Amino acid sequence: MKWIAIIAVCLGILLVGIVVNNAILLFSPKQIGVKMHEDGLYYRAGEEILFTGESLVYHPNGQKKQQGKI
Repeated sequence: MKWIAIIAVCLGILLVGIVVNNAILLFSPKQIGVKMHEDGLYYRAGEEILFTGESLVYHPNGQKKQQGKI
């Protein structure tokens, strides 16, 4: 009986971790690669679609570096 309780607690912790991780991924902003062309305008990486919208740039440690509109 004790083993069943231990397994149930471990499965519960695992399930909570999965749900929290998926919620973070669901509500995090979408990453779109943009590249500045020779004309000085920003385009989606690998495409010829002009990019306009919110822009966030992060430091390698994950902290926000810049925020603005393109």
